[in-house]
Amino acid sequence: TRGVLARLLPDCPEWRILRELTLLGVDENVLYRPFSTMSNGEQTKVLLASLFLHEGEFFLIDEPTNHLDAEGRRALGAYLAGKKGYLLVSHDRDLLAEPSAYDLVIGGHSHEVIDERIGATLLTQTGKNLQYVGATTVRLRGHEVVSTDFHLVPLDAYAPDPEFAAEVERYYAAPALHRVVGRLGAGASHTGLANLITDRMAARTGAEVAFYHIGGVRLDTLAPGDVELAVLYDLEPFGTTVVETEMTPAQMRRMILAKYNDPVNTKESHRIDIYSTEPYAIEVGPDGEAVDVRFPGLREGRVYRVAMSDYMYKKYEALEYDAPRESGPAVLDLLREALESTDPLLPDNAPRQTERHAALPVPKAA
Repeated sequence: TRGVLARLLPDCPEWRILRELTLLGVDENVLYRPFSTMSNGEQTKVLLASLFLHEGEFFLIDEPTNHLDAEGRRALGAYLAGKKGYLLVSHDRDLLAEPSAYDLVIGGHSHEVIDERIGATLLTQTGKNLQYVGATTVRLRGHEVVSTDFHLVPLDAYAPDPEFAAEVERYYAAPALHRVVGRLGAGASHTGLANLITDRMAARTGAEVAFYHIGGVRLDTLAPGDVELAVLYDLEPFGTTVVETEMTPAQMRRMILAKYNDPVNTKESHRIDIYSTEPYAIEVGPDGEAVDVRFPGLREGRVYRVAMSDYMYKKYEALEYDAPRESGPAVLDLLREALESTDPLLPDNAPRQTERHAALPVPKAA
C-alpha cells in the first residue's frame, strides 16, 4: 500500500498521508500491507485519503459508502463534512445527517425521481428508463458553493433523432444478435435463472459454493423454446465476471446477514437477495432483523472454494475472504455455453434459500 500511495502522491510527505488515514479511522499499519489484501472498505478509505491530498482540484466522488459498515459510514461522513471542493454521488441518506455538511448530493441507485432539500442539502435523482435528464447548476466562488439548483427535463417531448434512431434499429436487427444459441425445455422463473447462473459459475470454476446477487438477473422469466443471443444480453447486460475466493461458513454468514439487514439500501434489504448453489435458511427475529444463517450442507470452520459475481466482490460490505482471483469468466459466456452444450436445457426453478421468521410472543391474558 505504501508503494501504491507513493505512485499516486510522489511528492507528498508521509506524515500528511498518516494524518488523512487517521481522520478516516484507518490504522497506519495498512501502509505495510499489500493493497490487494485489504478489504474493499479499507481500499476505499486509502484512495479517498489520497484524493484529498491532491490540492487545488475539484473532485467527483461516486458512492463512497459502498463496502462500509455503519461505523465506517459515520467516520466517512465526519471526514467528508470537514472537506470542501467536491461533488458527491450517493444514495446514502445517512450522509446527510449533518444538515449543513453538504451542498449537493446526486443520487441514482434507487431509480426514484427525487428533487428535495434536506436541511441545506439539495438531493437529486432522475428516476429510470431515461424518462428525464437532470439539469443541476452549481455556482462557485473559488471552492465555495454560492448556490445550487436542479430541475428535471422530460424527454417524452423530444422526437428521436432520425439518424440516431436508424442506427439503433440497425443495431437491433444485426444477425449476430438473433442467432439461436440454444433451447430451453421448460420455462425459467426468476429463481430458476439465478440458479442457472450460480450452477454454471460453480461448474466452470470448480467452486464448491457460488453466490449471485438477484438484482443482476434482469429478466423475470424466460419462456421455453429457442433462445437468441440478444435475450442473453437482456438477461445479463452488465458484463459481469466471476471472482473466485476462499471463505468459511462464518464469513458467508456475515455477508448474508449484512445484506439482509442493510439499513441504507432498504429496497434490497430484508429479503433473500443472495442466491447460491448451497441451500441456506435465514433466521429472522421478531423485529424483522436476520439473526443467523443456517447452512445444512456446510461444515463450520472449513474453508470452501467460492465463486461470486464481481459486483458482489466490489460492492458488498462485511465481505471477508482469502486468495481472491479476479480474472474469471464472463457470466454471459457461461449462459451461452450452457445453452450450446445442453439441448434442451432444463432450468431448476426450486428455491434453495428460505427465510424462517420467529413467531411473535402471544400476550398473556390479564
